[in-house]
Amino acid sequence: MMLTAIECNRRGLSFASVHDSYWTHAGDIDTMSAIIRDCFISLHSSPILDRLRDEFMERYKDHVIPLSELTAPGLIKRLEEAGTRIKATEDQLPYLKYISPIVDYSGISQPEESTPESSEDVPTTAVKKAKKVPLKPDEAADAMLSNRFVKLLDLLPALPEKGSFKVEQIKESKYFFS
Repeated sequence: MMLTAIECNRRGLSFASVHDSYWTHAGDIDTMSAIIRDCFISLHSSPILDRLRDEFMERYKDHVIPLSELTAPGLIKRLEEAGTRIKATEDQLPYLKYISPIVDYSGISQPEESTPESSEDVPTTAVKKAKKVPLKPDEAADAMLSNRFVKLLDLLPALPEKGSFKVEQIKESKYFFS
């Protein structure tokens, strides 16, 4: 909308809008229609997603996420489906087994799938009088992941490939916005 408003102003057209409704004088509708289409084509022909990703990469380059936040139900599955991969080193494996679907183990052996069978296998935490109490499995995951972080940028999936639609075709369509 802003590109359309700027171009209408540059060409001397009166322009008003609310959300996606644009107005001008009746005699200027055809000109404004061409401007809207040209601005849309210009915007969507540019590498807009690349620029957005570059902006995110710069803005959030030092931002980290606690690994414990990645254990939310469904989140790992959605990250995996989006193509997110976290590169791991051998010494990081014990901390990453809870998010293993998105871990890139390139060149190292994957951790064995195991669930604690006994209280000796479960991490413990100190309570009154330093008595150790076994943790429940979900608490064990939180304890294993506490004070462990992953860079936000490592969670961003790759950009999708551009489709084959030729945006210039909208110049030939009878209707653009309705």
